[in-house]
Amino acid sequence: TQSSWINHAYATLKDPLLRARYLLKLQGKEVGEKDQITDPGLLMRVMESREEIEMAQTESQMADIRLRNEKEVAAIVASLSQAFAGGDLDQARDLTHHLQYLRRIAQTVHGWEPSKAM
Repeated sequence: TQSSWINHAYATLKDPLLRARYLLKLQGKEVGEKDQITDPGLLMRVMESREEIEMAQTESQMADIRLRNEKEVAAIVASLSQAFAGGDLDQARDLTHHLQYLRRIAQTVHGWEPSKAM
């Protein structure tokens, strides 16, 4: 049982999204998987990415989408670190929500196959 707890704790600490969700939960500001997008900029970004993924026909196109998403994830993680360091839990919650959607985009990109295009 203790080994399972340690493995779970390690996975939580290693993953920026899980870590942020855990830290927010400790402060009573949970972020749910089913939370709706309230930021119009984020909504637009998610919709554009989904459209790009649907239209992609080559590995090269998907690599571009993947790279752009990874850069955005890195920027969000850096901003999250600053928000937590500054005690801005509302900003941290918004950024965690943003990170959730970027994770979903990454998962979609990862599961993409040329035969599924078009």
